Order: sequence, then C-alpha cells, then structure tokens
Amino acid sequence: MTYRYRAISKTGEYVEDVLYAENEFEVLEIIKSKKLFPISIKKVKNERVHIYIFNTRVKKSDLSIFCRQFYSMIDGGVEILECLKVLRTQTKNKRLKEATHHISMDIQKGDSLSKAMGKHMDIFPVILINMLEIGEITGNLDLSLKTMSIYFEKEDALERKIISSLIYPTMLTVISIIVLTFLITVIFPIFVEIFEYSELPLPWTTRFILNLGNYLSKYRYVFYGILVFMISIIMYFRNFYKVKKHIHRFKIELSPMKGINRKIITSRLTRTLSILLSSGIPMIRSIEVTSRIIDNIYVEEKLMEGKEYIKKGWSLSKVVEDIGLFPPMVSSMINVGEVSGTLDELLYKTADYYDLEVETALHRLAILLEPILLIIMSIFIGFIVFAIVLPIFNMVDII
Repeated sequence: MTYRYRAISKTGEYVEDVLYAENEFEVLEIIKSKKLFPISIKKVKNERVHIYIFNTRVKKSDLSIFCRQFYSMIDGGVEILECLKVLRTQTKNKRLKEATHHISMDIQKGDSLSKAMGKHMDIFPVILINMLEIGEITGNLDLSLKTMSIYFEKEDALERKIISSLIYPTMLTVISIIVLTFLITVIFPIFVEIFEYSELPLPWTTRFILNLGNYLSKYRYVFYGILVFMISIIMYFRNFYKVKKHIHRFKIELSPMKGINRKIITSRLTRTLSILLSSGIPMIRSIEVTSRIIDNIYVEEKLMEGKEYIKKGWSLSKVVEDIGLFPPMVSSMINVGEVSGTLDELLYKTADYYDLEVETALHRLAILLEPILLIIMSIFIGFIVFAIVLPIFNMVDII
C-alpha cells in the first residue's frame, strides 16, 4: 500500500514524500530511520492499477540512459535514494518509472540495490543485477553502473542495426502484397467485364487470375479468419519450451541467415563474458549469466553443458570449440587470452570485431534482398498485366 507522509528534519526542513509499505507502523519506522520527525501519515486511496498497453517494453536505450544517469549521480556523491528519486522523475518509460519507485521503497526497508532490482527481473536483466551486486561488494558501484551503461549502449546499437536492415525489405514485401491484392480484386475485374461482354474465349492466365480474384472476394472473411487462427496458433505454441528450442536451433544451424545469427550470438557471448570476467565474477557464474543473456535456448543448453566440462578442468577455448556453433576465430582468441592472462580484453575486442561483421553482413543482405524482392514483385505484376493484355490483343485480331 502507498502512504503519503509529512515530516520535519533535525534542521527544521519540511519533508513530504510517498512510501510503499504494508502498514502505518512500517511507514513510521522508515521515517524514524531517516532521522525525521513525523507530522502526518495518510494512506493514498484508490491506487491506480497500471495496465501497460503501450510502451510496455523497457528498451536497451532506456537502460543505458538509466545506468549512465545513475552513474553520474553516484560518482558525484549523491545518495542512492536521492538518485532513484531523480531517476524516477526523469525517466519517460512508465514501467521503469514504477519499478524505480518500488526499488526506493525496498531500499528504505533495508534491501540492497541489487536485491531490490532483483525483484524486477522482467525489467532489469540478470547481468545488471550481478554487476551491481559485485559493485556493492567491492565498493565500486559507480564503475559497475558506468560499465553497464556502455554495455546496454552497444546492445542497443546492435539491435538498431538489425531492425534498420530489415525495415526496407519488410516494407517492400507488405507494399507488394497490397498492390497485388488491389490489382486482382479491384482493377482486374473491370477488364474482365469488358472481355465477357465481347464473348471472347479467355486465355488460361486470365481465367486463373479471375478465379483467384473471385475466390478472394467471396471468401475473404474465411481467409482472414484462417490467417488470424494460424497466427494465433503460431504465437501460442512458440512459447512452449521445446518448440522454442527447435526454432532457435533452426536459426543457428539450418536457417539461410544462420551465418548472421551466429555472428550476433558471438558478439553477445564475448561482450557479456568480457564484462563479467573483468568485474571479478567467477567463470562458472559468468557462463550461467551469459547463457541467459544470449536469448537462444539451444545455445544456452550447449553453454550449460560446457560449464560442467569447465568444472572438470576444461578450458573455455576447448568448450567453445567443442560446441561448434561459433566461428573458429573465437576459440583461437579465447585460447590466446587464457595463455596471456588477458582473456577479458581479447573477448571485448572480439565482440567489437563481430559487431562490425554483423553490420557488414546485414548491409550486404539488405543490398541483396532489394533486387530479389523487386524481381519477384515484377514477375507477379507482369503476369497480371499479361493476363489483361492478351485478351485485348485477341480482340484486336478479331476486329
């Protein structure tokens, strides 16, 4: 429950704030722990339940800005609770704003920052929680926040490259479908009426397009229903673990884009491991956290299997090579890092290298897809035009 209180500090300063607590007694204890003299405590009635329809996702860019602002204030000597209060007023994402409020309340109850954030794992990734925990233990919370701001910034840049490379092909495909549907269902029937009035025999191409247009017009609601049903089935079953695992395996082993997918996963693997290992997190724990960050169940299982071999004495380079899903360069770089004692540095350099590789591969894919989609669209439109023009030529011959 939410309570609004008024109090006075030892210096005579008037304080008014909001607290989240189980009862008024708990609010009173929190106020006293802050060395304030309470004046009034009132329960906030009709608390609003937030249903997030829009802006439900906390983006990597939001987390990057959150960590960078947090770092700047911590580095400047501002207390954690005051930092959270400022962050809550500045952040635009409603979910992040609400989570920041609850984190403040939990810290006032005695929780550490990492423990309070750990209660919102749907918003804050596990790597951020672990890094903050290490920062609290070592007394370098500001450095942990700075490192994570850079990490999320690079992750956001990677996601933007992927999305931007797919925007044009997707838009071209959607526009092509709309144009073709319009030609078949609206434009083509106009010419067919002329052909039927002339009582000329129609070529098979014209009859095919005509039947297709009639079918789409007559049974369009059935078609829409089937389409919605199929999408619903796909969306439902794709959340099942085994189905998700097969989809992720297809992406990394069988998909035409498996090369790009492997480079994206390699970039995330090496960058995450680099940050965790450089912060002093043990190898086993680093692999566990990294496997959850990669966002591929199939690769996650492979890494967790490899973790057991590391416990038996295997090197990380041997495990990565044995998994067989990453480019050969990765295991070689890791091996050099293990021998020279600079594993975290070489992993970070490898991540930067594969970021550039992903960008180059996506750029080439976009360049390749553009003419292919244009050719496919031209073939379909040409077929429809041919189906219209051929009967016209027949009419001219008869005349």
